[in-house]
Amino acid sequence: MRNDNSVHALQALSMLGLLVISIASAGIEAVDIDSSPTLYLDTPTSVRVGESFIVSLKVAGVVNLWGWQAKLEWDTALIELVGTVEGDFLKAGGTTNFLGGEWSVGWLEFPPLPSGVSGSGTLMNAKFQCTGPGESSLSLSFTRLFTGFQSVPWNGWGDANGDGIIDVTDAIMVSFDFGSLIGDPHYDPACDFNSDGIIDHFDLFCVRLNFGKASPSPVDIPVESTHTATGGSISQKAEFPVTWRWVNGSEDVWYFAHVSYDSDNPLEDFSYAQPLDYISFNITSSASGYCNVTIPKAFMSGAFQVLLNDTLTPSILSWNRTHTSVYFTYGVGTHNVHIKGEIATKLRGLWSLSDVNGDGIVDIYDLFKVAKDYGWHEP
Repeated sequence: MRNDNSVHALQALSMLGLLVISIASAGIEAVDIDSSPTLYLDTPTSVRVGESFIVSLKVAGVVNLWGWQAKLEWDTALIELVGTVEGDFLKAGGTTNFLGGEWSVGWLEFPPLPSGVSGSGTLMNAKFQCTGPGESSLSLSFTRLFTGFQSVPWNGWGDANGDGIIDVTDAIMVSFDFGSLIGDPHYDPACDFNSDGIIDHFDLFCVRLNFGKASPSPVDIPVESTHTATGGSISQKAEFPVTWRWVNGSEDVWYFAHVSYDSDNPLEDFSYAQPLDYISFNITSSASGYCNVTIPKAFMSGAFQVLLNDTLTPSILSWNRTHTSVYFTYGVGTHNVHIKGEIATKLRGLWSLSDVNGDGIVDIYDLFKVAKDYGWHEP
């Protein structure tokens, strides 16, 4: 398990706050609720390679939440974490603290002990970047929802070195071993106060709640809410870069676009034949399938033809202001696919923006077409 000791040492000290303050045991009580809350990830269903997207960690049906933790895991070969920011749910209870990343935690500032926040909302937003095509799962592990405190006789919880006082030494020891499981080199059972096999924010909060206390004083321990936690999955669509060249007078101009797809089977040998104005690729399938290719209008537009092994095949078009999607189906076997647009791009320079009919000349016919279509827009 990954363990950045310097980061977790700062995390522990952050949780300690003002080191000279000890915490009274008065505060909220553990709350019994009829149904357990849910912690879950709200993810987009699909993204394109190269795009960034937001995954939200949300809670529903919680009572008196004052702190939470979660470990977020994902496929590092397909997506990468850009950054995390705290959601607004816990902020309704007052001043909050938040530490994001693979391990994330948020809690209400205390003392005085908080009354917690009830209801549903967003705990954290994580920004990711899609780096490859495929299907990615995002999962939650080691989740905790802290919903109360309980005062118990001195039991050594928070006193990692066993010297009878809970101080900065204990905070450093717990932070150094943070995130370790039984069997890991840094796992120290003396820092796992509830003996659950992992040193996590529960153990750090034991230090934070009781900092400055000494035996035989009672200690406060966090009370948790039983809950369910669910992850999510994201479909990542591949993109193919396309370049085309035009000589505008003496100027040699290159243009770029990205063609994306969604298909039962991967596309192979993708290419663009500029002299013939079509894209081509191969699909191999052991069963019937579908393919949906999304093409920027700056690259190709108008009506489209799809040829499978040089045979015209039916297709369905859908579009928005910037892209056209070409949907078709195929059978068993290896298929060479050609997709040709009615209008291959004429965008070669700013002058061509006035060449409405794409005949290479800006003249009165372009004015007629603009006047005829004036005020129209795509839905």
